[in-house]
Amino acid sequence: MGKHQLITGKRTIAIISELGKALGYHVKHEYPVRANGNPNEAVDVAWLFDELQEFPLFIFEIESNSTNSMVYNPTKVFSQEASKFSKPLFLFQLILKGSSKSGVYTSLENQFGKFNYKAIILSEVGWSEVLYEILLQHRRLTLEFDTVAFLIFLNNNSDKIIIDSSFLINLYNLNYLNSNRRLLANYARLSIVDKTYKEAFSHLLNKLFQEEEKGTPMSDYDTYYGDHWYRPLHIGLVYYFATENEIKLELIEKFKSWQEKNSFMTMIGPHFGLNYDYDTFLILNSGFLLTNISCLLGGNKEITEYCGNILLNIIKKSREDNKINNLIWLYHLITPHKKQLNSLYKWTIEQLYNLECLNADILLFPYDEPLEEDEWLENIKNLRKNEESEYTESKIKEKLKNEENEDIYSIAIEILTNIEFDQELKPKILTILHYQIGDCI
Repeated sequence: MGKHQLITGKRTIAIISELGKALGYHVKHEYPVRANGNPNEAVDVAWLFDELQEFPLFIFEIESNSTNSMVYNPTKVFSQEASKFSKPLFLFQLILKGSSKSGVYTSLENQFGKFNYKAIILSEVGWSEVLYEILLQHRRLTLEFDTVAFLIFLNNNSDKIIIDSSFLINLYNLNYLNSNRRLLANYARLSIVDKTYKEAFSHLLNKLFQEEEKGTPMSDYDTYYGDHWYRPLHIGLVYYFATENEIKLELIEKFKSWQEKNSFMTMIGPHFGLNYDYDTFLILNSGFLLTNISCLLGGNKEITEYCGNILLNIIKKSREDNKINNLIWLYHLITPHKKQLNSLYKWTIEQLYNLECLNADILLFPYDEPLEEDEWLENIKNLRKNEESEYTESKIKEKLKNEENEDIYSIAIEILTNIEFDQELKPKILTILHYQIGDCI
């Protein structure tokens, strides 16, 4: 057909073209369907496997309105001799305005529905269904799916394409092999800033939670915490979304079961000597992880005591210098419940005092990822000399009061998905402990 003159038609062609490129196709406009290249016998958009392919895999015809003349567009494709023009894998006829109850629409479906063809009234169904139908056919060709390219496409066209969480869930259910694990990880990242992705992530996390119990990883975060410690963080995130107390109690038991499931040793515990990586985790990362899990699971006295005792056992089996980081995290973890956990609180304060670490600057300086352990310990020694940094709980809160007030969900997602560790996460979790959990007790 002739080139589109209306803006809506041009925009639709641009969207379909960008989608084709995001999915890896070679995209052509006004592609001829006759061997002689007659421009009057061309389709609006053709997706080809590559630039060397002669016949399109997908054809798109765009109709501004539902008219009798649009019957010609699928006819010119399906009436061709196969020797001259191979039929496409699928032909989509997108009608921008019209009604599925009209006679011409019914005639199109009756005549061409037996072929690989679908007419879609865009004004009735919206872009979510159009995209899903296209991706459903794309899935017939490949198990691979470039999730990043597709999500960039959605973001670039967010002013024209309104999607909902059901579309994102259906997209996941197309089951594009390992791409699904990357898709869920990207949903997690986007859920921090977009409610639609948060709803989809919540739904899929609950739906697929059982797969984790079978030992099947739900996602591929490609980060340290996401690859090694996704299970307890996922339990915490499901808890975050839960609304019923009974379910929340079950999730806390799931975490305890995960922690204690091996008869010969716990998942997180003073098992020094297994390997260098695990030793490093115990000394430098276990306190941070357990603190976040405790906050995700509600931060009440019971879960705080449970996580605190895991950390306590690690500290007791550690060398003197290796105790400092975990003592700092244990202090912050139990301070909101210091009255109920008084003996553990007093023990922690005593240990920090004995190690000359009971000052505000040190307590606000847990280990940061970019530093080498020796460098961090050297900084701790320098902070010990600061006589003006006398310890008081009010001084700790005073130093934290200017930190951004962020919720534990956003912090957990950052931990799971950030390849480069964000140094700002640790002050944020400390702020939650002292200002959100502490002030609510």
